[in-house]
Amino acid sequence: MRDKLLSEIDGARKALLQAHDQVARLWAKHGSPEFHESVLTAVVLSRSKALTRAFFDLLVTQNLTTAAPLLRLQLDSLLRLVAMYLVADQHEFFEAILDGENVSRCKDAGGNRMTDKYLCDRVAEFAPWVRSLYKQASGFIHLSYKHIAATVQGYPDQGTIGVWMADEESYLEDDSYDSIAGAFGLATRMLLDFICEVNDPNEAHVSYAERRDKALSRMAKSVGDMIREHGIPATAAEIDYLAPSERTPGA
Repeated sequence: MRDKLLSEIDGARKALLQAHDQVARLWAKHGSPEFHESVLTAVVLSRSKALTRAFFDLLVTQNLTTAAPLLRLQLDSLLRLVAMYLVADQHEFFEAILDGENVSRCKDAGGNRMTDKYLCDRVAEFAPWVRSLYKQASGFIHLSYKHIAATVQGYPDQGTIGVWMADEESYLEDDSYDSIAGAFGLATRMLLDFICEVNDPNEAHVSYAERRDKALSRMAKSVGDMIREHGIPATAAEIDYLAPSERTPGA
């Protein structure tokens, strides 16, 4: 991994961890006093900061196979937090989490179950790239083509295959690390922005639904501006886990 990328990864890590601290201070000052909402927000912030530390620690040791699934976990936190503002009964939703049950048993006022697909679709109404990001991130959870592509190289002319198995995944291109770092940063910023916006003290008087939709709208604009300004990958095609055909044999 080149020094420039290592420096960029370290900078991104520090910036995101500082952002967590800033959001935590804002939430402590302006966060909702409602029990279920405040507890879930605190848990999400704590989980997000832990995932951020782990993700970048794994990247700098060139362990992309383990780092990549943490992107999906970060998106899970965002979807669960948004669900808190969608469900018809927050107490039932909170109890489902406490009891270790699937939150899809809970419904919103329209009778829609809190499935990941439904939650992803609701967020995508404001931030369309979420569907693609979620689909791409989910591919890192279960053994899939992505893991085969990162490990196996075929040599048809020789009738053999080569398998990369090392303590560090140094055989992966820097672009693989760069793109997944950008995607993780995007997911994290979405989560932190939503927490900031949904706890805006100027919106404390409006209904949950209005507060949620305004927060999602502002989050989408903020993150959309970041994508355009910095070119952060926001579609599945841009989150690249380099295919074996694109690598130099034996590299």
